[in-house]
Amino acid sequence: MFKLNRAIDLYETIHEESARFIEREIDYDATPRRIGTNECDILTWKKGVEDDPRIGVLVGEFVHDVRSGLDQLIYALVVANEYDPGEHTQYPIYDNEPGWVKDVVARDPCRKPSPVHGLNDIQLDFIRERQPYCLTKKRRARHPLMKLLRMSNVDKHQTLHTSAVQAHAPSSVVYEPPGFIAITKKTWESPTTIVEAHVKIGQVQRRIIKRPPPDTKIKLRIRGIAEMVFSEEGKSPIASVNDLGLIIECAREILYGLWPGASIRDLPSLSPD
Repeated sequence: MFKLNRAIDLYETIHEESARFIEREIDYDATPRRIGTNECDILTWKKGVEDDPRIGVLVGEFVHDVRSGLDQLIYALVVANEYDPGEHTQYPIYDNEPGWVKDVVARDPCRKPSPVHGLNDIQLDFIRERQPYCLTKKRRARHPLMKLLRMSNVDKHQTLHTSAVQAHAPSSVVYEPPGFIAITKKTWESPTTIVEAHVKIGQVQRRIIKRPPPDTKIKLRIRGIAEMVFSEEGKSPIASVNDLGLIIECAREILYGLWPGASIRDLPSLSPD
């Protein structure tokens, strides 16, 4: 499946480009402040992230190749089953059961054939069991196929996806060099936040264990996961770089389930930085 292999290439490029951007551009300030009797450091992002249209183009190509790869899989299956595919032939994605029933199970014969006309019952059951509507309502929007569908519609019909950086609450907070400052309390504004200039990350309450020498520079260092996210302009993010990997893995499962013996490249062993 050349389209899905190409999507894996694009995923790897998007991951590498976004990781380099985060390493190069994302930084924070720690401003000392006294709150009552407590001494704190207030953490804020130094600057925001300017959208990079080049990343938007890569993301658009990625979602197109995955979506097209799934559609072409259905087309090939219909041909293998000795039916005639057409413009109606595509991989169906539904977040509600009535839509599935209306378009697939009990389709009006006056309409053009269903998107999966020509598949056998085993193939149809496999697709149905993996529809987003099979999940609870709260989880449907997070299904990789729904993310793929939303991203595909935005790129195909509206505009490039905009990019931003989303940071998770720090997993590690330390004062360096060690031995002088102790952390007594940490408070984060949110478990996840979009990186924007001067937006508060949280605050760290501290106490002095031992006075450092006069020329010692004490630095508050935080570590954690940050990743690029993609959205329709002016709206909440649809997917992160990690979600793109989950979309590919979902497509792989569908390919292997419907076409035993098919193969695509393994996803690179990458994780968000």
